Parts: sequence; structure tokens; C-alpha cells
Amino acid sequence: MKQYSKFITALISVISFLLIHTACKPCHGMMAMPCEHSTGIAGIVLVVILLSDILSFIVKHERFRQLTSVTNTLLGVLLLFTPAFGQCQVASMACRLRTFPTLTVSGLLIAGISLAALISVLVKRQTGRKTHAHA
Repeated sequence: MKQYSKFITALISVISFLLIHTACKPCHGMMAMPCEHSTGIAGIVLVVILLSDILSFIVKHERFRQLTSVTNTLLGVLLLFTPAFGQCQVASMACRLRTFPTLTVSGLLIAGISLAALISVLVKRQTGRKTHAHA
């Protein structure tokens, strides 16, 4: 499950990054809009998630993989709060209709999958210890 979860979260981060820069792009006015700043932060978060997943494939140490699961969980939650960094006031703007809902779904998926992978590893490790303790 661990490697599949890293592959899935990497795929979600790539797709989300592409979406918020193409089909779900925020509005753009004559000056920098607050949602553009939020989208920039979200883009950085998505790239960091992707890089941590790539490193997780390269580095085979179990503690590092657990750390990347924790990191991805926290970064997924951070994606949920990107509108707090700035959003347009009008509810019908592109950022409120497409960009932030995309980031919310992505954040929920990334955080949920990463947390499930971490719990799976910890439970497996704990049950392994109990088995070895009785042997």
C-alpha cells in the first residue's frame, strides 16, 4: 500500500498542479488578484508533495517513507486552507468556482491517502512487534 499511495498522491499532485494552471486557473485582473497568490502557494505545496513522493521511491529507508507520509498528510491539509491566503470576494469568480474546489478535493485525497498509508505501516509494525514478543 505504501508505494501505491506515493504513486497515487504524486499523480494527484501533478494533475492538480496542471489543472490550477490550465482548466481551473484562477481569475486574472489588471493587477495581481489575491487568489493568484493562493494558487502560487498551492502550486509550491503540490510540487513539494511530488518531490517528497519521488524521494520516497528513491530512498528505501522505512523511517523516511513514514516521514513523507506525515509530510504529505500535513501538506494535503494545508491545501484545504489555501483560500485563507487570499481569494476573491465575489462568489461567482473562477477561483471560487474551480480553483479552490479543485484544491480542496486534492487536499482531501492527498491527506486521506497519506494518512491511511501511515496508519497501515504503523499498525503493521505494531502487530509485527506483538508477534515477535510472543515467539
